[in-house]
Amino acid sequence: MARETRKKRLFTSEFWQNNWLVALVVLLVILNIAITAMVVYQVRPVNSPVPTRFTSFANFDKLGGWTSFYVLPAMSWLVSFTNIYLAQLVYKRSRITSVVMVVATFVMALLAFQTSSYFIGVSYGPRQ
Repeated sequence: MARETRKKRLFTSEFWQNNWLVALVVLLVILNIAITAMVVYQVRPVNSPVPTRFTSFANFDKLGGWTSFYVLPAMSWLVSFTNIYLAQLVYKRSRITSVVMVVATFVMALLAFQTSSYFIGVSYGPRQ
């Protein structure tokens, strides 16, 4: 089969042959699933505004609707998919850049998990 007529498959890149990166991507997906599950199962509709932004200077300085809690998991998924795609493209040129992108994405997802749990705890109180 000619090289030009072959279709490029999703997971045939050298990126997916690196076991450490694949393990980190799997952990990232599990973490994003946990963030999404936490928000879906713990956030419930309320009539009053809930805090949506915290700064060390003014504490909670922005209030919004309860649906704003869904933005954080959505952004976490979007950034994760984008960075994994870009890391896969860059892997042949610079493996260290690819690793740093995936690690930074994992750290961002950890921060999203912590932020989601914090805002849910402040808005809805401790779980019974």
